[in-house]
Amino acid sequence: MSLVSMNVLLAHAREHRYAVPAFTVNLESIETAARAAEEEDSPIILMGWEGDLQRTDIRHWAALTRAVAQSSRVPTAVHLDHGTCFRICMEAIQCGFTSVMIDGSGKPYQENVAVTRKVVETAHVVGVTVEAELGRVGQGSEKLTKAEAQQMMTDPDQAAEFVRATGVDALAVAVGNLHGLYKYEPKLDLERLEEIRNKVDCFIVLHGGSGTPRRPEAIARGVTKINVAADLQLAFLGGIRRVLENVPATPRYQANVLVPATDAMKEVMKATIREFGACGQAATVLLRA
Repeated sequence: MSLVSMNVLLAHAREHRYAVPAFTVNLESIETAARAAEEEDSPIILMGWEGDLQRTDIRHWAALTRAVAQSSRVPTAVHLDHGTCFRICMEAIQCGFTSVMIDGSGKPYQENVAVTRKVVETAHVVGVTVEAELGRVGQGSEKLTKAEAQQMMTDPDQAAEFVRATGVDALAVAVGNLHGLYKYEPKLDLERLEEIRNKVDCFIVLHGGSGTPRRPEAIARGVTKINVAADLQLAFLGGIRRVLENVPATPRYQANVLVPATDAMKEVMKATIREFGACGQAATVLLRA
């Protein structure tokens, strides 16, 4: 069985200086991500974003994802991304997620601490890893002034205080990275990232991995998990577009469209795995798990 705790994956990544790819998947792409990881012999995190899970039944998503993970040849964690409240985190844990993210970054600092600590205290009882966010990782479509962008950044001293106060396992940081597609060339504050890494004892996570430059340099400074979503969606939609542009009429079978689209997505996943340095790492993770 290859369903493992996210802590196991991130501890191995920190020791061997690579990042575990965390792919946002839905019912059409869960198996695609698992196959990409197997072909690259890479550990992987299969993520369900709360926004997507509201459009399906979380129990169905979890059951399928756990089944894929358990039959996979590579170590796989099942993760809730951007859980907005205690209730959804508990629902995910009950459904068998091996890690959850409680995102209190939009709340006042003390409220973020309180809800994160509450999730940590409950999740740790059953061996579930918890991720939180400090600062605010916004959207690439946002138009921000320099002052606004600076205000969203994670403060290293506050990060150290937050981790001590909550006991969280992993911290998503804001160092110039944004979700989705960028409207302008992003710039990672690698010095800030390194300062955070030196002040906290938890794992460091980079959200908004699609289109973010200097990812290998961020990994060298201690990032052990990078979330990727937009790049996968672009590949999927591009695959569909190419099929529809090259047939005289709409294909008769759904698979005629979905297979080329998921194949295109898989190639992006495999390239991402290699860039993150995770290729070939699965076997040694399983030996230690």
